[in-house]
Amino acid sequence: MASQQGEKAAELQDPEIRAALDRHVREEGETVVKGGTGGTSLEAQERLAEGTTRAHVAISFHRCELPYV
Repeated sequence: MASQQGEKAAELQDPEIRAALDRHVREEGETVVKGGTGGTSLEAQERLAEGTTRAHVAISFHRCELPYV
């Protein structure tokens, strides 16, 4: 199983495969990344699968208190 995940990760590094998957997501609306339901592009699905979105990171950053220097 670990070798299959490694193969899939390597496959996603190929620009042609990424472009084909991204087109499929955008045109068909299908989820191609496990945990990426709701993403409208391959990159969005990858971020959703990680549990992180740019908006979430930005909100978290603005809410944290930074020490004064």
